[in-house]
Amino acid sequence: MNHEYQGMFGPVIVREFPGMRALYLGTMLQGGMILGAPYTCTSRVLRAFHLIRSLRPTLPGSVLIIGLGAGELPRSFWGTYPDVRITVAEIDSVIADVAIRHFDLPQDERLAVVVGDGEAILQDAPDRYDLIILDANAGDAGLPPQFRERAFLDLARARLNPGGMLAANVIGALTGPGSDGVRQFLTHAEANFPERYRLTFGAPPEATQNIVVFFGDQEPLPVERIPTADGIELILG
Repeated sequence: MNHEYQGMFGPVIVREFPGMRALYLGTMLQGGMILGAPYTCTSRVLRAFHLIRSLRPTLPGSVLIIGLGAGELPRSFWGTYPDVRITVAEIDSVIADVAIRHFDLPQDERLAVVVGDGEAILQDAPDRYDLIILDANAGDAGLPPQFRERAFLDLARARLNPGGMLAANVIGALTGPGSDGVRQFLTHAEANFPERYRLTFGAPPEATQNIVVFFGDQEPLPVERIPTADGIELILG
């Protein structure tokens, strides 16, 4: 059975498949849930964010995730790390309601969804975070312009605890046409953080793709000490 709602940016559609439920914004897949295994991410891109435990074995304790979608990241962090405290910033109240209603997003003292602009929520947050995850892409257009600006990256670093990390799922090309947004984000982030890791997933650099990045304030770890799988390529810097 499919369900359709009218969200801030267009139709929000829940579709059922054998063994899986998926969320679409119009025709764009926004994530999903494996039925019977709700804490397992459906894609290797989202699974890559769990690399945080290799980069920071004692983290995460407190996490802010900007962008909810089907709730895969907060759901998987909630189910994997019993001591984690998660805040999710989601601008569209319809998306938030659908994630709770159809995608088993937990609601307890360890996971809170705040509806509003992610940058404003970060600005007003009373506490700092061990991990900030930016997963708010507008389809193939990538991150909204505000999240690529130096002002946002300055704010993110200021809101991290010492040793904390900023991670992001960035969509776009690394070189050539269509790479401007990615290069703008990486340039501003690299100016703020001396520790940098980039993960790609087999696409050529000129292709539109998912790129997962981690930024921190420590000395970078040697590549051989960071385990990866699923055909992921890890690059320092």
